[in-house]
Amino acid sequence: MPSKSILMAFLVLFVLFSFASFIYDEGNADRFDIRKSSDLPLNETEIAEMAEKNTPAIDPAEFEWRKSDKNTLAVYGELPSKEGTVSYDWHLLLMTISDSVQSDPALEEYTYAYGGSIFGYGATYAGGYMIVEIAFDRAEQLTEEDLEIIKNVFEKHVNKYGVKDLPIVIACENMAVMS
Repeated sequence: MPSKSILMAFLVLFVLFSFASFIYDEGNADRFDIRKSSDLPLNETEIAEMAEKNTPAIDPAEFEWRKSDKNTLAVYGELPSKEGTVSYDWHLLLMTISDSVQSDPALEEYTYAYGGSIFGYGATYAGGYMIVEIAFDRAEQLTEEDLEIIKNVFEKHVNKYGVKDLPIVIACENMAVMS
């Protein structure tokens, strides 16, 4: 039988990454927050402790490294260190922003399915920043103006939440291949 801490870690990861099971409702971060869940067999204090202990601290070193990575096309914003409940709340906010951007038609022409370069975007779990994943074979299609437009789409959505200088990385990444 797995230990209680392994089960708790699994529950945190399951809640944080289970976008597909949620109905889109822009701005409702509570649906991602396990502290507001009534489905877990734990009391409120145990759930809060689980969220705090199992959420990785955010270290801006990886974000800073992305600025010098040869596959990075652009880096915007600032990323301060965060840990504990502050880190957990930041991750929830990033997921809410990612969810909000998903409904924006301004990115559609840039998506891979429509002949563009973007094949994915969202919040990095341990990194604490937004990532826009660009296909290597289509990266040359993007101009500096395109990168600014992509950044501005995200900024339009973060302004709803009072975030300034959203940390966002636009980088070439390998596309996962299903077999």
